[in-house]
Amino acid sequence: MYGVNLIAHYHETKHRVKTDKSYVDMFYFTEEPRQQYLTFNQRKIQENLEFGFNLPVKDLMINPLNFSPSDTWYIQESTMDRDTFTCWLTDTTVVNQDTLKIEFGYQAIDSTGNPYSKKDTITFLYRRPVKTRSRRGEDEEREEVRKLIITTIRNKSSLDLNRSIPFSFNFPLLKTDTSLIHLYMTKDSVENRIPYEFMKDSFSIRKASIQNQWEDKTPYRMLILPGAFTDLYGVTNDTLKVVFTSTERESYGKLILNIADVNMPLIVQLLNTKEAILQEHFISEQGQLVMDYLIPNQYFLKFIFDKNANHKWDTGDYLKKIQPEKVAYYMQEINIRANWEFEIEWSASGSQ
Repeated sequence: MYGVNLIAHYHETKHRVKTDKSYVDMFYFTEEPRQQYLTFNQRKIQENLEFGFNLPVKDLMINPLNFSPSDTWYIQESTMDRDTFTCWLTDTTVVNQDTLKIEFGYQAIDSTGNPYSKKDTITFLYRRPVKTRSRRGEDEEREEVRKLIITTIRNKSSLDLNRSIPFSFNFPLLKTDTSLIHLYMTKDSVENRIPYEFMKDSFSIRKASIQNQWEDKTPYRMLILPGAFTDLYGVTNDTLKVVFTSTERESYGKLILNIADVNMPLIVQLLNTKEAILQEHFISEQGQLVMDYLIPNQYFLKFIFDKNANHKWDTGDYLKKIQPEKVAYYMQEINIRANWEFEIEWSASGSQ
């Protein structure tokens, strides 16, 4: 274990010359694991294969061993960090096969820190639904009815002015017909259909959003008709109706952060009381950072000195004598109130 600041106190004994206490900063941290390996694999549903690694994988080779599919037998989905993957099977002959044996090839690091090509062979098993007994005493297989499920904002909810309407789907989208997606705004007791921008997620093939400049404290209605979304397997959505209201602008607070003496890239994180990251900003020079649309609450600020400018905190390397990137906190309470601005002066040089 080598990551948090540990202060060791050294006291002079009575046999030595008496001096004041001395404080030595000793940093301990956990190094990133060097050896890469598969952490899990599963096939919960017939149409996909899920697997993950302990470290990100840049170049992943997937080779079938017990079947001969078409060239485009799957669509790959991965997390942003590329450590968890889902292969959505597009070849029906592969989908209908209960046992799939696959070889994964990827670059790993050995115990001495040198890269090498590694291969793992995994068998994916799909267990079909258990048969049930009919009234006539015959075995009947439970019929699986596939549906395209849309997850979005709750009906009769409130939407923040700086938020888009999110969509997530249980299967990858093949196509979208925006003519079947209607958005309405009610103003002066009159409902009018309004334009919007439909955006596919750049990382996930199962996410999208509707973006719009919401007016303050205004009722809206969204209507999604059947066939608006079609998934990879040709299944379409049912009708979906959602009414919501945009939040009142005066209900938010604002945090203004004036940062001085910046001599290296910084990652500025706004945290809640549970230390969850609510906002993250990357800056390379001093200036003013405005965090708007904040719900009245208590917040904290965390600063990461991003020495290598890779937009993430990096741990240390004992053998290479590299310390982890330094972290600082704004120690005073930040209490955001509705329709108020909270301004902070912070110097990067005083926290290094």
